[in-house]
Amino acid sequence: MTSTLSIRTLLGNEVGALRAMLGMFGAAFGDGETYTARQPDDGYLERLLSSDAFVARNLIRNPVFAQSRFDLLPLLGIDPRLRTGGATSFDASSLR
Repeated sequence: MTSTLSIRTLLGNEVGALRAMLGMFGAAFGDGETYTARQPDDGYLERLLSSDAFVARNLIRNPVFAQSRFDLLPLLGIDPRLRTGGATSFDASSLR
């Protein structure tokens, strides 16, 4: 079984998901205290997530039975023509 990824924007009522992301960042960067010890209260985070000036996105892994991993390349900003292995250089002029 393989999986697909989906990107979604967190909404104002998803404070728990934002806190989980901060915990994940702390674990990934080996600095949990910085990301989790002094978080703002729920009301502030709800206003922040509801604001037009702030965007939080999360990437969700969804299991599926058959999906090419190369289908995700454009989503990640990678030109699918780069999917052939072994390339050591790339001529960007071919994209114009």
